[in-house]
Formats: sequence, C-alpha cells, structure tokens
Amino acid sequence: MIEVKRISTDVLVIGGGAAGMRAAIAASDMGAQVVLIDKGLFGRSGMSGTLPYWNVPAPPFPEDRDGYFEDLMNGSHGLADPKLIKILVSEGKDRVLELEEYGNIFIRDSAGEVSPAHADSHSKARIFTPAYSWIMSMQVLKRGIVVYDETFATRLIKSNDRVSGAVAFNLKEGSILAVEAKATVLATGGAGHLFGMDTRLWQSTNPIELTGDGYALAYDVGAELIDMEFNQIALEPQYSASRGQTYSSTALALARTLRSATTFQETPSVHHFLGGVLIDENGRTTVPSLYACGEVSGGLHLKATDQFIGCLVFGRRAGEAAAIEKAGEGMPEKEVKKEVNRVISILNNAPNDGVPPHVLRKRLTRSLWEEVGLRKDENSLTNALRILEDTKILLPKMIVRDKSKLFNKEWVEALETYNMVIVAEMIVRSSLLRRESRGVFTRADYPRSDERYLGHFHIKKVGGQMHLEFRSLRGPQRGLEVVVDPSEKVK
Repeated sequence: MIEVKRISTDVLVIGGGAAGMRAAIAASDMGAQVVLIDKGLFGRSGMSGTLPYWNVPAPPFPEDRDGYFEDLMNGSHGLADPKLIKILVSEGKDRVLELEEYGNIFIRDSAGEVSPAHADSHSKARIFTPAYSWIMSMQVLKRGIVVYDETFATRLIKSNDRVSGAVAFNLKEGSILAVEAKATVLATGGAGHLFGMDTRLWQSTNPIELTGDGYALAYDVGAELIDMEFNQIALEPQYSASRGQTYSSTALALARTLRSATTFQETPSVHHFLGGVLIDENGRTTVPSLYACGEVSGGLHLKATDQFIGCLVFGRRAGEAAAIEKAGEGMPEKEVKKEVNRVISILNNAPNDGVPPHVLRKRLTRSLWEEVGLRKDENSLTNALRILEDTKILLPKMIVRDKSKLFNKEWVEALETYNMVIVAEMIVRSSLLRRESRGVFTRADYPRSDERYLGHFHIKKVGGQMHLEFRSLRGPQRGLEVVVDPSEKVK
C-alpha cells in the first residue's frame, strides 16, 4: 500500500527553475507559506538549472525602453500581447539588478559599470551575463520555503471552478503527496523533449524533465492555451568571418537553408516553446486560483534569448498575486482518491500484450521530429496525427515493469507519456490549422505569412474533447472565425 501524505499551504509552486524560484520567493516575501515541487533535483533541473549560467536581457538605460519594446514586438511577428511586453520592458532591469542584490556578479567594464552584450534580434546591447541558478536557489532555502524535489505533479485538483491544489508522486520516498493550496503556480517549463533524443545527439537542447507536463496539467482543468504550434528550432553555433560566432535561431532560417542548394554543418535542435497557458498581467490563467509563469505560459511569445527575463518579471508577479488569494473550499477527497487510484493503476497495469512506456515515447517523439519539427506540410502533419491517434489507443496497454515505489523512473515515464500525448496533439492540430509561415513557425506548403492568420489558436478542453478556436488580432475584422471542423475534434 502506498502512503498518501497530506500537506496544506498558502501557495503551491510546481517547478523549480528560474520562474518557479522567483514566484516562490515573491510569495514568501509577501508573508505566504510556500511549498515548491521540483520534478528534478532542486536547482539542477529544467533549462535554467542545467545551463552553466543564464543570459538575461533588460534595457540598461530608460531611454532604451521603447526600442526594447519594438524589438520584442517585431520578434513576435505581431503575436505578443503588448500589455505583457510593456510590463516586461518596464520591470526587466529591476529584476536583473535584483540578482546582484542576491549575490550575483555580472560582467562589468573598466569603470565598474555593468557591461551588456549584443544578442540575436536585439538592436542594442541588452544582455547581462552571467546569472547563476544557485544564487536564486539559495534565496529559496534562506527563506525556509519547503521544497520537495524529485517529485512529479500528476494532476491539479479542482474544487468547483477553482484549483485547490495538486497530487504528486515523490520518487525519493515512494509516496504520494496531496498538497492543498489557496493558489497554485505552474512553472514547469516547456516541452522540448517531446521531439526526443533517440535519433541523434542534441535533437533537443532541453533536459529530459521538459515533457510538457504543465501544459497538460492546465489543459486538464480547463485552462486556455495559445500558440502551441510555435516552437523554436536552433542551429548549433556557426562561424562567420565578418561577425565571429553567431546563431541562426529560427525555424524560418532553417527552412530557408534546407530549401537552398547550400550544404551546411550545423545541427538543428528543438530549443524553446513560444506558446503556452494563457495569462494576464499578473500570471493569472483562465481558471481561478491557477497561475503560470516562464516558458509554460503563453502571451509573451518570447524567443529563448528573452525567456529568462520573462521568468523573473512574471515569476515575481505571479508569486505576489498568488500570495493574496483567499482560501477556497479545500481539495475534494473524492477527487484526490480518484487521482491516487489512477497513478497506482498505471503501476499495477499488467495486460498480456503490454507495451513499455519507452516504446510509445520513441514512436511519438520520432514522429514529431520527422513530421512536425524540422519540416512540415499537410501530408506530414496528417501522418503525425495518425501516429498520434494510434499511440493514444495503446496508452491503456502501457506497463511499468519495475514494480518498486522508490525511484521508479519507468513509472514516471509512463505518467509523462499521457501528458506527452496530450501536448503533442495540441502541437499537431494547431500546426495543421495554421496555413502560413510566421516567425519561428514554418510550413513548406505555405511558405509566406497570411494576415488572415494574425491571431492565436486557443486550445481548451470542452466536454472531454480538445477544442481549437482561432481569434483574430485584426480588430473588428475577425478574419477566420472558428476554424476547426467538428470532425477534426478528438473523439
């Protein structure tokens, strides 16, 4: 029998990277009791924890704010929410210099001034470096914030219309946590590992923890997501005689290279997600008491270069807003037991024709890489959807061969696979419907942008089905209305 531990807190933060740590710090500084759940080792997981250091952009001078705003809006090809970008530009420098207050030391010039560097898509030098993950993790521990690392959140729990906490599996103890909270902050990062690493090394620059769990958790409780078709494919560093080492960091640049006769040595890798859970200025999602920040959130439409400052700015805002949430009705015992039974049933599942999770994951990730990641068109996306539907049918046959409860990674892989299928469907279906190329999103059969598609595909779970709806940003002219044909919805 597995132990179920009951925990109660004011704010639950799911994710221990830059966004999650900043949210936890902010909530704690507001006087809230905070519990942080980290899927990996705290301070050493996710993109921010596995990189040796961060590069964080911010306008070094007040007069640069307009230019910074324009660069970010232009880089989003019209899809970023200007309200969110204005906040980022306004608060970015303070969040960066705040890191120095925590003990981080940035590169400075001979006069002792912080010396920013240039980066792709920025018209001026705005990159502060280096910023270290351990600086913020020490701030979390200094405040006495309770951390459960190597703990995987399996489902958010709702009470009526609001999120009231989460159920999680603790690998260290082989136990299940039921964490009741007044507010929950998702900071789980992206989903780069959906594109796998089985074909070759560096197929994704993302660590293995980034399997899209936050997207699936939010979707399951009815939150809206946007722009899930936009994922950034980066090329490995290339050398230019005129500019030195540079990066070509968009799928559009890659597609152009592939269509040309020029051979190249760079290795393309899935790098970063630009879409996610829709948020407002304070990180609130469309579901009460649920917040999101960092790469898991949608609306900022930031490329990888600019994501860390987004983590700091909106991590703080989400944490502060979550800290003043009032208590709800608590987690319904019935829903907690239902999720605990689901988690245990996956461990105990033993059909005669059982399939290990790695088999399904390899099939899914290979399809996404080959049919969706590098080059896509109507035929490849349709084929990816077919493979996805076949994979979905096999989910009930998935088995966990290791029946132990301590550090059972295969059990986690099985739980992750359910999330990966959900997120893969978001990516494929929205990619099928966006019949244009815009920013980092490219289709070989629609190589140009189309202003009718200046807007977002909103994704939401409705009646147990995945519902996609296009909402135009073209003002009173709505352009495309509801693009999804009923026959294309999940059955």
